[in-house]
Amino acid sequence: MNASGVLAPAEWAERQFGAVELGDVRRTCRAVVLAEHMARHPAASFPDQAGSWGATKAGYRLFDREEVTFEALQSPHWQLTRQAAGECGVVLMIEDTTELDFTGHRSTAELGPIGDGGGRGFLLHSTLAVDPAGAGRVLGLAYQMVFCRQPTPEHETRTERKQRRRESQIWPQSVAQVGACVAGAQWVHVCDRYADNFEMFAACRREQVDFLIRVAQDRRAAPGHQAAEPSEHLLEWARSLPAASRRELTVRSRPQRKARRARLSVAFAPLTVFPPWLDRDSSAPLRCWVVRVWEPSPPAGEEPIEWVLLTSVAVETSERALTMVDCYALRWLVEEYHKCLKTGCAVEKRQLQHADRLEACIGMLALVAVRLLQLKLTAKTDPDRLALEGASADHVHVLAAYRGRCAADWTVHEFWREVAKLGGFLARKSDGDPGWQTLWRGWQKLDLMTVGANLTQTGNRNCG
Repeated sequence: MNASGVLAPAEWAERQFGAVELGDVRRTCRAVVLAEHMARHPAASFPDQAGSWGATKAGYRLFDREEVTFEALQSPHWQLTRQAAGECGVVLMIEDTTELDFTGHRSTAELGPIGDGGGRGFLLHSTLAVDPAGAGRVLGLAYQMVFCRQPTPEHETRTERKQRRRESQIWPQSVAQVGACVAGAQWVHVCDRYADNFEMFAACRREQVDFLIRVAQDRRAAPGHQAAEPSEHLLEWARSLPAASRRELTVRSRPQRKARRARLSVAFAPLTVFPPWLDRDSSAPLRCWVVRVWEPSPPAGEEPIEWVLLTSVAVETSERALTMVDCYALRWLVEEYHKCLKTGCAVEKRQLQHADRLEACIGMLALVAVRLLQLKLTAKTDPDRLALEGASADHVHVLAAYRGRCAADWTVHEFWREVAKLGGFLARKSDGDPGWQTLWRGWQKLDLMTVGANLTQTGNRNCG
């Protein structure tokens, strides 16, 4: 497991921000201190996180500096994540875009339109690196960008559209920024239907990385990898493929939809996809594999599940097709990450008077949200590991003493259930696993207990 996810706040902040280049070592020190405060109380207001008026003013001054940018604050974290990804065999680079809504902050300048154009805020595009082994282990952010949407000019020509930065270019830009993987590793960019464009496919080919993308366009296609001309339409042909295997999958709850287990059919085949007619001269045909996942018999009143996936990973067996299904099913982790940022870190409640300052603040909170997500998942990724090896030793010893238990015997799973109990988890047989908010409340209480225990020991030594 990525230990940085469960380090004590001070250690975590030093690891994430101790190497940031902000033009002055004192700014780096301030960033580390501020990140520690944010990690202790992610959803608190900025003054509450800082702890005093002097520290609050110092934080505001930090965000005022032109050297303190979103990219400068996050770059060391990206490097740590890519280094960890290079040490794994296969890593999923899960990408998604979300809106950050600051419509109610009328005094904040230089925000862009969001939603239908009536709101104001940012778009945030995240590339979350995930080791797909087991339940999925979050390594961190391999890249992230925050930007304002640019309104489409009236009467825009096709040439002008190509020259203007479009949101569809976000996906290939992220691929280019993450770059190629090291020898012996395999990075697979996993994206939803918004990434179904030939610019994205071309970017993956340039960087020599793979992709797994849900189909949005019913493109011109042909079976196999030898065809020179299209003979089919992608979606119609994919839906004609016979089922090759079956898979059960947990469907997560959504608004107006309950969680359930779905019985799915899976089909796969090699495929050549041809570029759109207008881009036929600039884009080469795409030789890839299609994997279709569908629910033949959904429960009454439930919308049936269907994914049609394109991938550059060779899918020559049913087992390989099922692996692709499992990989795409982990895409929910980036949605959960954005939930951690908005709910767990209350990012949309931050009030700063200029977009540049707000971007820098988001850059710090975005890494705190990674820590929140890692905290939620840590009990699932390696549950039988000894707690002293998978979490901060000080925190394990303090909680064990509080519960009257032996710290050396606790597993990671047992430790985190005890942490959740501090946050209000009842741990009844019917309760299932604790949620991340319950875990985080428990962790905050345990962190305060640990700080108190360490201060007591330090005070005793100083008085002795």
